[in-house]
Amino acid sequence: MTFDNNITATFGESLADVRDKVSSMTNWSLKNDSTAGATALTNGDSFCLTTPTGEDVRWSVNNDGGVVIEYGPDYDVANTTWNDQYANDPSQYRGWAPRTDTNYASIQLTSTGNYWLYYSDAEGFVYYFEREEGDGADGDMALGMAELNKIWNYDNAANREGDYAMLLSGLQNVGDRYTNVRTYWNFVSASNDDVAQTTITASGQVNPDANYSNYPYFTPNVVGSSQYQNDAGHDAFIGTHDLWIQDDSDSTSAHLDTVQDSGGTNVYTILKAHSIADDFGMKM
Repeated sequence: MTFDNNITATFGESLADVRDKVSSMTNWSLKNDSTAGATALTNGDSFCLTTPTGEDVRWSVNNDGGVVIEYGPDYDVANTTWNDQYANDPSQYRGWAPRTDTNYASIQLTSTGNYWLYYSDAEGFVYYFEREEGDGADGDMALGMAELNKIWNYDNAANREGDYAMLLSGLQNVGDRYTNVRTYWNFVSASNDDVAQTTITASGQVNPDANYSNYPYFTPNVVGSSQYQNDAGHDAFIGTHDLWIQDDSDSTSAHLDTVQDSGGTNVYTILKAHSIADDFGMKM
């Protein structure tokens, strides 16, 4: 695993770094890159990664500068289309962007800022970017893709579900403008429900008790899917992961605070530069 933190870059450069660093891992590969290795992405650019489980995930930049995510078992590079794509993947949202101005119709890929990226061959990756232009419209965003530790082998189930849960957080592009700030903590892509009603998001907070200054938290995230819903409307659990936690501290935690386990080992970095993306901890 690798944790890259506080890397100064433009928004477009940070996306190119996600492409290069994630695809460099042993069991990940770069299936397609429309830029032929450009050091920064711009509007219309895209790349497609193949995961260790053989699924494909495609990130593209739309004409408004937002990141669109597509996900499924088989992307057809030759025809730039999907042979097999999950029905409810994140592409139903037109894009995600690090900005505060919800009436602004275009995000600049040349905007400067800083990014954090945790990536692990066996676990997946999580990315956070904070825009730092100082123009009154700075924001942040977080995108992640966590391979689930399967509670049961749903690969052989009658109904299918993806091998990864996703973190989607920031300014969401709906219609023709960025009009909504939203977070999906453990998005599943084949289910009719973006996040299953049984899903339990890992979380923590600075202890509010006056005699303590610790940070009680719990992991892992426990992910369900409505692909496996019983007659009472309960979704079965499908897997777990610990790549991110929700930070419920509000003003009692600060951007770049470090969460340690009981043995004093650093486990999460709190990321909340602008709190447009929901406050969260990234594994480190």
